[in-house]
Amino acid sequence: MTAKSTHTAKSQTYIVKNSLSSKFSKVFLVTTALLGIFASILFFIYAYSTQKQQLYNTIEREISGSKESASLAAYTIDKLVAKHMLDGFTRSKGIAYARIALEDGTILAQAGLAPQNYDIITTILFPEIRTFEADLDFSVRGNALRVGTLYILPDYINATQNISRELLRGLLFIILLSALIYIALRKLIDYELSSPIIALAQQISSINNRTLDENITVLDTPEKHCNDEIGYLIDNFNTLFKNLTETKIFASNIQDTLETTEAQYTAMVANTFEIFMRLSENGNIEFVNPAVKKILGYGLTELINTNILEYIEKNDVDNLQNFIAQTSTNATEENTRIFHFKTKNGEERILSCSMNNALNVDKINCLLFIARDITKSYKTEIELRQAQKLESIGKLTGGIAHDFNNILTIIINNIELVTAKVSKLGLDKDGLSPINKLLDSALNASFTGADLTHRLLAFARNQPLNPDHFNPNEKIRNILPLLERTIGKHITVSSDLEHGISAVKLDVSQFENAILNLCINARDAIPTDRKGCITIKTSKVNELPDTITKDTVQNSFVLLEIIDNGEGISPENLKKVIDPFFTTKAIGKGTGLGLSMVYGFVHQSKGFFNIISDTGEGTTIQMYFPEYILSQDEQEGQTNHAEEEEMTFDGTDKSILILEDNDTIADIIEKLLQDMSFAVTKTLNSKDAFAVYDKNGPFSLILSDVLLQGDITGFQFADQILTQNPDQKIIHMSGYTDPDNTLQDSAYNVALRKPFRKTDLVRALNKKMQE
Repeated sequence: MTAKSTHTAKSQTYIVKNSLSSKFSKVFLVTTALLGIFASILFFIYAYSTQKQQLYNTIEREISGSKESASLAAYTIDKLVAKHMLDGFTRSKGIAYARIALEDGTILAQAGLAPQNYDIITTILFPEIRTFEADLDFSVRGNALRVGTLYILPDYINATQNISRELLRGLLFIILLSALIYIALRKLIDYELSSPIIALAQQISSINNRTLDENITVLDTPEKHCNDEIGYLIDNFNTLFKNLTETKIFASNIQDTLETTEAQYTAMVANTFEIFMRLSENGNIEFVNPAVKKILGYGLTELINTNILEYIEKNDVDNLQNFIAQTSTNATEENTRIFHFKTKNGEERILSCSMNNALNVDKINCLLFIARDITKSYKTEIELRQAQKLESIGKLTGGIAHDFNNILTIIINNIELVTAKVSKLGLDKDGLSPINKLLDSALNASFTGADLTHRLLAFARNQPLNPDHFNPNEKIRNILPLLERTIGKHITVSSDLEHGISAVKLDVSQFENAILNLCINARDAIPTDRKGCITIKTSKVNELPDTITKDTVQNSFVLLEIIDNGEGISPENLKKVIDPFFTTKAIGKGTGLGLSMVYGFVHQSKGFFNIISDTGEGTTIQMYFPEYILSQDEQEGQTNHAEEEEMTFDGTDKSILILEDNDTIADIIEKLLQDMSFAVTKTLNSKDAFAVYDKNGPFSLILSDVLLQGDITGFQFADQILTQNPDQKIIHMSGYTDPDNTLQDSAYNVALRKPFRKTDLVRALNKKMQE
């Protein structure tokens, strides 16, 4: 039997199978059946015993009541009376057969029928068929005389039928009673147990299907169950439900928090600018965030299940392998290293990488790898260090340049004065004078020294450039013959010049020196047993490559490239080639300043410098110069007009005041000016100069050094003079380059740079006097 109880929640029906009522009903059914059987057995025993006893009592009663009559009939041998009496026996219930036998065995009379066989039930009920006998005695003159025997056989068949009827009635009663008891118990269980539990289950289901933001409903306790087990169960369930509901709400809040946190973490990882990777112990990529697309150019699916070592520069492979191995064996130490990665299009990216060991963390079991793109800042830092080196050298060079230029000024002008004297003596006829050759050699050596100082200062960016606009292709074509003679026959020098290239505004001599220096370096990098090739290439570009740190709004550049097929530069040396005095050449074969000077010139010209090279793959030097837009006058060809130099100046009737703290230089300048017919007054300090000016001024011209011994500079001296006489003409000269920019705010220009020669002095005089 299966009891079903149903309730509906959210359009879904729940069926209760094998209910308590059903389970108890089976128990009750079996119990009542057993009780019925037991009662039936008891009733059978009772009925059997009662019927048997009644049967035997009846027979004994009949014998007792008819014994006297039977004895008389036997004594008188009255068969009719005997027969009549026996028929009365058999007609009564309970006697099947009766007879009277005389003493001699003769049957006087008999009645009824003695069964030959009994059925199985009778045999079972009466296993011993008993015949009752009674002696018949008749008293004659006071003496008892035995006259015969009365035999009576009970009617066992009728007794069996009576027992069966009684048993059947008893069984029907017991079955009816058992059924009534079963039904009563079933109703009692349903009423007292099943119905309350089903009602409780329905309330629980109703509460369970409510959302957590509804008020907690306490289950109702029926009044009849307030003090029994059902009430106790409901009370405890209410307590349990409240606790579970609070726990569920708390868990739901935690789940919401976790989902929010996970969403925020996912958004953070997806939108951060750093690369996040999950690596296996051997470096296989198991997860990567979208930042890898921005930094390295790879899609997410391209990297999964590949090894991180595939995307790093080969010179960093061993370092990264060591980093992975070290992190895998150390669960606590966290450090950062810098690696050079390759983008999908082959460019280099410098990443600051950190790694953490989570191999033994539950549900993670990986290496956590974080990389930040520091390409720009890293290169900026390198350039900063390079600039600091240049600044140091610039201060050193600028400090000695003043004295060195003064010395060269003395040497150059003395040589020119001697040369002029020799010329006047006629000792250089036909240009064969040995004295003139020696003087020319000394003068050329002095110019070489001046050029070296100029290049050193340009390298350190302390030497002001003399920029002029020009077409770079024209200058390259002009310098190609010189390059071919300088480089050698085993190397081919070629050009690949873009037609219609834009103009640039640079120091022409520095530009040509840069090309010459770079081509000489390229020549030295090509083995003599190899057919070498050097290509000078120009092109116009509208943006700088990502490998160059951009700090300009300039968009258009002229790119000058020197390309060779030499041995190339190793990655280790590539980081140091522009360091001052660094060289890979043998001792005496190079100073280590050539490339550094080119670097200084490019940056001083507001350009950008880049090197592309690797061992065995040749070298490409790239110089990006800002494009120069010609003005209307410049486009009309005014820049091609060569101003004719005036090689002399007539200083007749003109006075000039010299302010120079170096007595030897002052003497040289005085001599040069006197040769031009100037009335010259020489002073060695500002105090004397002020005194002379107050006494003899104004002068046609003042020629003043910038740096003077004392408290003021030549510019400050000029300020005071011009305060007295705003029309006073003043020319400033200097061999100092102001490495600390202490004079950068001055409104004056230096017209004469030491070392200078007579022609430079004449040019400055002509320009100033024509103002």
